[in-house]
Amino acid sequence: REPIIVDSMKLEIDASIGIAKYPEDGKDSHELLRSADVAMYEAKAKGGGVAVYDSSVDIHTPERLALISEFNSAIRDGQLRLHFQPKINLNNGEVSGFEALVRWQHNDMGLLYPDKFIALAEVSDSIHYLTPEVLRLSLLQQREWIAAGYNLPVAVNLSARNLIDDRCITVLRDLIEQYDVKAGMLELELTETALMQDPELAIDLLNQISDLGIKLTIDDFGTGYSSLSYLRRMPINTLKIDTEFVNNMLSSEQDSIIVRSTIALAHNLNLDVVAEGVENIETMERLKEMDCDLVQGYYIGKPEPWSNIESWLDKGIG
Repeated sequence: REPIIVDSMKLEIDASIGIAKYPEDGKDSHELLRSADVAMYEAKAKGGGVAVYDSSVDIHTPERLALISEFNSAIRDGQLRLHFQPKINLNNGEVSGFEALVRWQHNDMGLLYPDKFIALAEVSDSIHYLTPEVLRLSLLQQREWIAAGYNLPVAVNLSARNLIDDRCITVLRDLIEQYDVKAGMLELELTETALMQDPELAIDLLNQISDLGIKLTIDDFGTGYSSLSYLRRMPINTLKIDTEFVNNMLSSEQDSIIVRSTIALAHNLNLDVVAEGVENIETMERLKEMDCDLVQGYYIGKPEPWSNIESWLDKGIG
């Protein structure tokens, strides 16, 4: 750590150390070095220090790389499935819409959840095929439930990479025309982190999306680093309070303050508020007292295939 003078410049050296263990992280020197290298970059990303290899943060394992190679064909072969999670309006207790969540029905590995493949899709071009397919499946399903008398909007998540891709707006225009989507019946959810990667570009794209009659939601609000100076320029309709704060609001005064303040901020900006991660009636009642608009979580309903959701709707909420 002693400074080094090079051409009149004072340089300081730091170290990041990655650790891999035999045999769980590698069965020979090549595998161990690779795992140690991955751990070293993880330590570097966290600002130096030491990190032990963790396969869950290694998106380049042979198994995951194999999944990437299969993913595009999985989309073409119709292996994607959608589950839907309901949102409830706290003012009247009625279902206000659904969030579409994608699953992969893998031929050998069974039903895979997003944590197994979304990150892989985002580091490859697969995300540009995944998002349009999830949108298509969502609107196809919505058309069926509207025909059955359920006139409810559907929300789909957008990736940060979708926000820097000109194809996104073209895909949306084509799908809206193809499925005759009425204004307000399609919602897109974006994280603060995605919006802040290139705020000016995001603002331009979001305005084009909003002009199509699509509603926009900031997902996981409070966990990113968004600037209010940017947020007030974006055509946002809804803020979604992250599960992290909602889960602990009954036991943590700080989290309760954050939730209450976010609701007040949103209402002052004429935005609706969704609290996600509601897992018990006590949390839901507290959110109602705080004047929260909508709630979503396992207490209301887990993500399910539409056949299960329709049965749930027919029986009545609760």
